[in-house]
This record gives sequence, structure tokens and C-alpha cells, in this order.
Amino acid sequence: MRPAWRSPIALLTIGGVLVAVVLLGVIQLLPPSGATGPATPGTKTAAGIMVPMIGTPAALADGRTIGRADAPLTLRIWSDFQCPACQRLATRIEPDIVRDYVATGKLRVIYSDFILIGPQSMDLAVAARCAGDQGRFWQYHDVVFANQGTENTGWATRSMIDNMADAVGLDRLSFDACLASKDKVDAVTAEYDQGKAIVHSTPTLDFGSKVIAGAVPYDQLKPQIDALLAAIPTTSALPGAPASP
Repeated sequence: MRPAWRSPIALLTIGGVLVAVVLLGVIQLLPPSGATGPATPGTKTAAGIMVPMIGTPAALADGRTIGRADAPLTLRIWSDFQCPACQRLATRIEPDIVRDYVATGKLRVIYSDFILIGPQSMDLAVAARCAGDQGRFWQYHDVVFANQGTENTGWATRSMIDNMADAVGLDRLSFDACLASKDKVDAVTAEYDQGKAIVHSTPTLDFGSKVIAGAVPYDQLKPQIDALLAAIPTTSALPGAPASP
């Protein structure tokens, strides 16, 4: 007599349970709410979005800020995502600043929006802030500048903005809801109003005691940062530095 567990009905039931378990495991491994996971650095996505090989270190990031909160010197970068000079700063100069000053605890960098070029500059600023709500502002910042088109040519379409969101692995349902909200537009506008007193072009590098306009080459910018650091009392020149006698 054949055991009951080997009957056709039993075998079908066992098979169905195994399939259900496998499917449940696959579902649990899928990214939530439409998120796809970030693309591999140095590659293009299926939608043609380039993901830069070298990006802002996520471990140093906190919202639109990178670097230690107790860094002795703060740099506020006033920028427009459509600005070609801002792209040069972001892709050619900022990596050196991060390596030499942010990663060593000497400098804290804050990104600030200063919309000068056109309506799509606002769209990109809002999208980057929405990415920031998911902890990926700097990843989106890096991808926007890596894929920047000619200013005011309409390159930053909604499709492009969405494809860049996919490239950094954003939850698209949350991202889309954020884009539809007016809150981010108001925040970008308020920041622009805040910067008007000192900013007349982008990018502008605001160290507080010194303001530098333009994407200054790193070999010219570095001595100025060093001078600003040297002018800070030694008791606060570096995080954890011993007090002067």
C-alpha cells in the first residue's frame, strides 16, 4: 500500500506549498514600493542615465550636508543644477575638497539652492530635495551633474528626472508624491531669497568670512581654504584638538 504522503493530492499540496514559500521569499527580497536599487557606479542605466564612478561619500552625508557637524570651517555652496560652472565645481573640484578637508574633519559643506537659469532649475532642485527625503540627496546631486544638458534647452524633462531617481534607487511612489507637493518649491524659493544678499552668480562659495564666486580651480582654492583654517584659533582648528595653554 502506497503511503498517504505519496498520493497525487498530497504531492500536489506539498508542491503548491513549496512554490508559495519560494514566491514569498522572492517578494520579500524585492525593493519596497517600486524602488529598484541604485545602478552600478560607472555605468549607464537602461534609460541612458550615467552614474558617476566617483560620487560623494554617503558615509559623510547628512541631508544636504557633508562632513562633521563640529568641523572648524563651514562652506556653503550656492548652486543651480543647470549651471555649467556648477557642474565643473561638482565634478572636478568638490571631490578634492571632500578628500582633503571634509574626510579629514576640517570642513563641513552645505549645498544651497540659488535658482538663476530657468524653470527646470527649480524642477531639479525640488527633485534633489525629494531624493534627500530618502537619504539620497548627494547621490541625486552627483547623477544630475553627471547627466547635465545644455541650460534652458528642456533637457530636464519629467521623464529625465524620474529616470535619475531610478538610477539612485529611490522609492518612486514616495518620490512622485514629494514632487507633487508645493512644500519643496517654497523651501527652494526661501533659500534663494536668503542668498540674494551675497550671491550674484553661481556657483558661489560662502565660507562666512570669505565669499568666492565661480568654479575656482582647486590649486587656487586650496591655499585660500588653508589660510581660513590657519586663522581659526587652535582650540577649535581640528575636532578633538587639545586646548592651547
